[in-house]
Amino acid sequence: MAEPKTTASEGQIHIENIPVQRSFNGDIDSAQDTTSEDADLFGTVQISEAAADAEVHGNHKVLVPTPSDDPDDPLNWSRRAKMTSLLCISTFAFLANVNSICFQPALTIIHEEFHVSMTESSFLLSLNVLMLGVGNLFWVPFMRKYGKRPMYIAACSVVVIVNIASPFAKSFGGLLAARMISNFCAGSADATVPSFVGEVFFLYERGASMMIFHIFLSGAFFIGPLITGWITQGGGWRWTVGFMAIAMFTNLMAIVFLFRESAYQRDLLNKGPFEKRTYRQWFGLSIGYRRDVNPFRVFYEIIRLVMYPPVIWAGFLIGIISGANVIQDVISGGALVKEPYKFGAGKVGSFQVGGFIGALLGFFLGGRGIDYIAAVATRRNHGVREPEMRLPALLIPGFFGPAGIIVIGVTFHFLTPWIAPAIGVGMMGVAITCVNNIGVTYAVDSYLPISGEVITVVFVIRNTISCLVALYSNTWAANMGVAQAFGCMAGIIVFVFLFGVLLYYWGKRVRLFTSTYGPLKELRRQRHQAHDTKERA
Repeated sequence: MAEPKTTASEGQIHIENIPVQRSFNGDIDSAQDTTSEDADLFGTVQISEAAADAEVHGNHKVLVPTPSDDPDDPLNWSRRAKMTSLLCISTFAFLANVNSICFQPALTIIHEEFHVSMTESSFLLSLNVLMLGVGNLFWVPFMRKYGKRPMYIAACSVVVIVNIASPFAKSFGGLLAARMISNFCAGSADATVPSFVGEVFFLYERGASMMIFHIFLSGAFFIGPLITGWITQGGGWRWTVGFMAIAMFTNLMAIVFLFRESAYQRDLLNKGPFEKRTYRQWFGLSIGYRRDVNPFRVFYEIIRLVMYPPVIWAGFLIGIISGANVIQDVISGGALVKEPYKFGAGKVGSFQVGGFIGALLGFFLGGRGIDYIAAVATRRNHGVREPEMRLPALLIPGFFGPAGIIVIGVTFHFLTPWIAPAIGVGMMGVAITCVNNIGVTYAVDSYLPISGEVITVVFVIRNTISCLVALYSNTWAANMGVAQAFGCMAGIIVFVFLFGVLLYYWGKRVRLFTSTYGPLKELRRQRHQAHDTKERA
């Protein structure tokens, strides 16, 4: 096989002579995968040693995948267009996650108003978190068929309508049903954002771009309770839902007028001519439509991904750290309203601000930081980049996560001043932001052509774990004690993290093995067909 060659222009390096691969939905991702001896290995990227060295020192940026000559190719969009679209759907993801937990400060109020048990009122938290994850199983397949833009607009519209109707619920069952529908539709903004990043941003940009998304997610976990807590305290839970309707409608308008469709079919035999779309043409809802895609087939492929160890591990990695945050949120919410703290709903929400401060620190450690770590490792590996090169960055959340959850448990056990557990929440903020970014970026880099399906599985696992923890955290802490329960949670976090060591050393072999069955087997066959077509051309 011919060695890849590079061409440099305006501080950027384009990779040429790299085989292409085609997803099982028919779209070709050029220059994104291996040029190593084993052409069936997904996730490995070969660049020249000179290019890798230039990337480390910031002299050049290696453009992988290789952009086409089409000005409407998402890889060729202006920086402004890319970031505007990313911010639109990252904001949607922020509001979607706040929407799923907005009743957390109001559970006692719901318990008293509708005369249900505290366990039943907690369903407004646990089942809605679950629906946010399950919704991905519906929205991802249909986005493959119809494109992201029409599905975002449809889903966000339903969320707005249901949030407007929720305050008028006359029974707890009616309120719960409305909230579950709302969060099922809000799930469209969850797993689909990493897929968008993979379609629009180059390899060297993905870590930082994904970190922007995860900062918004962390903001939902930590700033969301601050917002909803004070609104609940000042105006009641109905105004909290009303605020979510207003915020979602504002975001819907931003998506309608600013978000571009990122679905793009790469056909190496199509050399143009190309005509750049106007601003008004981007408003179309059929740009991403794929006649050849069967959404039910995509759903089937998603289910088959549970056979891939890296995908399952990424789900448990993110799920266990998210579950740890849920248990601290539930336990701290109950502890802070009692002696010696006696916080109101607003102050309980404000307590979580420390987590967002930690998330901002995690932005710097887990964004550009993991991209730099991967770039250095690529240079040392003679220009060959592996997804596993990002995994050493897990040392950062591997310390802050377990330490943070232990600090929270011990300080609440001994009823220390509130600032002590707040420090633990800040440490959790660092861990959550870093883990989300590292885990998702690792999964996307490993299986980029099916990144939407992969992240769907990851997020369904994440939200299922969070749902179970929300349901049983109070019982667990009551039976074992807060300090002991949080200590067990720290041990579980460390156990899951240790599997990252195995994948760091043997992940490449695992990826090669996963290419022999399931969706990747079809991808491999289509890759060979695309390569043969290119050779004949």
